[in-house]
Amino acid sequence: MIDFFASLTVGLIIVMTLVILYSNHRQARALYEMKKVVQNWVDSQLRDRREDRHFRTKIEDPLKWFGGQVNLVLTDVQRKMEEPPALEFLAEQGMRLVVSPLPPSQLRAGLRATESRKRKIKKLVEPMLGYSRRNVKVIERNTSNVGEWFDLEAEAAAKALQQKWQGCTRLWFYVILPRSAEQVPFISLDLNNQLNWIKQRKAKVTAWFKTQFSKSSS
Repeated sequence: MIDFFASLTVGLIIVMTLVILYSNHRQARALYEMKKVVQNWVDSQLRDRREDRHFRTKIEDPLKWFGGQVNLVLTDVQRKMEEPPALEFLAEQGMRLVVSPLPPSQLRAGLRATESRKRKIKKLVEPMLGYSRRNVKVIERNTSNVGEWFDLEAEAAAKALQQKWQGCTRLWFYVILPRSAEQVPFISLDLNNQLNWIKQRKAKVTAWFKTQFSKSSS
């Protein structure tokens, strides 16, 4: 009899355990379904909010917007490139600003391929990222360190300059400093200046000989 009640007790415990597990499983499944419903609602609200913001986002002065990201006053657009995607601006104090959705390694690789095809032009025009990496300051801007609407504003600013940068959640700003006097080549290829220098030296030497000859004659 004792064995019977012991077996019955164990059986009841097992049944109760199964019932509790089944109940917990149903509750967990119900909570998961509720979470999906709430998440879908939140995503829908965010999507509608961003679409409304995208429709209302207009950048009237793209130079001011791009320059404001790195505290520069831009004066003009110098170059526009589609492959690789990049914009080059002139700034005050002889500086330049290059903006691209590409990080430094990808942008430099793309520029090497493009500028190598234009070797004759490359000799006349300074490379987009300058001659030395020491003169380039790279700053990244994205939705995390600027704001929720950065990507929408970036797209609108690029669109104002006839550039299609859709879906770019981050931009890299390359501030190119002007070349210092120490970086200017010592040997100049300006032949006119060289000829003028030679003429001046020749005139001084001729005048000196005339002066010495007149003194010796007297």
